Amino acid sequence: MKADDPLQVLKQRPKVLVVDDRQTERDIMQKLLSKLDVDVHTADSGQNALHQLIRHEYTLILLDIQMPIMDGIETARYIRTNPLTENIPIIFLTAYDKDDLNVLQGYKIGAIDYLIKPINEEILLSKVKTFMRSNVFEKQKEYEKILTELRLKNERLEKAEQEALVRLKEANLAKDVAQDAQQQLEEQKKELLRHTQNLEQFAYVATHDLRAPIINLDGMVKIFRKRGHVNGDNSDIFRRIELSISRVKNTLHDLIEVVTAKEAFEEEVEKLRFSDVFSDVLEDLEVQIKDSGASIHSDFSEAQSINYISRFLQSIMQNLLTNAIRYRSPERSALINVVTKQLSGSVLLTIKDNGIGMDESQKEKVFGLFQRLSKDAGGKGMGLYITKSQVEMCGGSIDFTSKPGEGTTFIIELPDMKRESDK
Repeated sequence: MKADDPLQVLKQRPKVLVVDDRQTERDIMQKLLSKLDVDVHTADSGQNALHQLIRHEYTLILLDIQMPIMDGIETARYIRTNPLTENIPIIFLTAYDKDDLNVLQGYKIGAIDYLIKPINEEILLSKVKTFMRSNVFEKQKEYEKILTELRLKNERLEKAEQEALVRLKEANLAKDVAQDAQQQLEEQKKELLRHTQNLEQFAYVATHDLRAPIINLDGMVKIFRKRGHVNGDNSDIFRRIELSISRVKNTLHDLIEVVTAKEAFEEEVEKLRFSDVFSDVLEDLEVQIKDSGASIHSDFSEAQSINYISRFLQSIMQNLLTNAIRYRSPERSALINVVTKQLSGSVLLTIKDNGIGMDESQKEKVFGLFQRLSKDAGGKGMGLYITKSQVEMCGGSIDFTSKPGEGTTFIIELPDMKRESDK
């Protein structure tokens, strides 16, 4: 059962399922695991374990191999065929020595490790603690789901506010109607503010509570590699763990960028040279550019500088260049051109690529939160949402032209913020 309060998602105790047909063994495992901050559930057969998995979300399964009717190997196969349980880590428990087992068969059906009975308490607790840290990945998924739900609520509130304004005009500002509409608007604004504050609070809590475990887990993986514990049997597992760590780090960073954008807006506007900001972005993207073989050219001769927020301008350039690299065409070398043009009171920034392109009817989807143009290109669908938010918050606009198979050109109008404030 999931928590109703979004903040409770981070506070749920992870659940561990112990599956063994012997009561004595289950009691021993429950006593040992009670030393950890986990909820321990037990099942006396493979069939009962499958029923338990339907009702609860487990972080780890400790599964005895030798059981009557349905042994541990068969139970593990059923677990892996269910999309809701296929990714739960499984540690096999066995009284046999590894040399007497078909270890490879166990790994093929999803075993993470083996524990030999009688169970060594220190080894058991050490392994379980490590897998408990992976629980943050599941919580992060819940976090993304909650963020999307709050976004939809905010959109509905904004729509309701628009409708209230229309009703107010249609009533010709009659006093009784105006007062009623004004009251509704105030209530809707308070509700919108409350959702926004909850979202920000949740983001800060998530950053604090999730970042530390992720850093610790990353450090442990590095220690394992340094000490030579990563070998042919577990190298693929460690590679997946490292990939998951990287994704969570990037997702946390992007989510905080979305929530704290309004705070960044209060930062001091300064005069920025496009060439300087562009050089910093190229340095940050050095590995991506090298791996993709992309050729990037710039021309800032017509508009060399602008009064703007430094962090915003760098983020806008970096997200759009990353997008051009990610959606490059497999049929040709990636070519990206970045050009600025001086307008009256603003600068027109264009970033053109020769990538896979897209249908312009996807414009609403392109700038949406958690929307991706192609599943094959990866990414979380947040970069262009952040970019649009930053551009519009400063009074600018962003659009694009594109043709499938030919490439895309993003057109961003950036107001000179100092000139605008002087007017």
